[in-house]
Amino acid sequence: MRPMNARSSRVLLVVDTKREPRTDPRIRRYRLARLPADARAERFAHLRRPHEGIDFLEKSIGLLEKTEQFFQATIAYHNLGVNLILVGEWTKAEIALRRSLELAIETHHDYRAAVLNSLGELELLRENHADAETAFEQALSLAEKNQRENYRAQVLRNLARSHLAQ
Repeated sequence: MRPMNARSSRVLLVVDTKREPRTDPRIRRYRLARLPADARAERFAHLRRPHEGIDFLEKSIGLLEKTEQFFQATIAYHNLGVNLILVGEWTKAEIALRRSLELAIETHHDYRAAVLNSLGELELLRENHADAETAFEQALSLAEKNQRENYRAQVLRNLARSHLAQ
């Protein structure tokens, strides 16, 4: 019997041939960690139910950190920061976003522009326009360098908001 692979878009996990894939605890942990970070938490933010998203993300981050899936943890921390901004817990949001940025730098994740954009939005809410613009300019530079037009558009919109707020 050949080894089975559990694939995600970015992670390959090789499973022992002696274990049934459905009962392998590594597969179960992997799947549990992926679901909340990628799908549910983001949906809760869009449905304006951020408290539920925060609960899912905190569980997900614990699993992702234990299984050393830092690429996915980058996204989870970012989503946690966005949900915390929505509920007004700005200090916790900044901690989550800074951790996301750390992981994005370590893993060379394209999410760096999105995280910097979110940090800029947080500074804009705090009315720290200079810090917000610095974060937006860094995000814009990364978005252009990585040719991420969707991030670039978001950053340009937020830069305009920042200029209008001054």
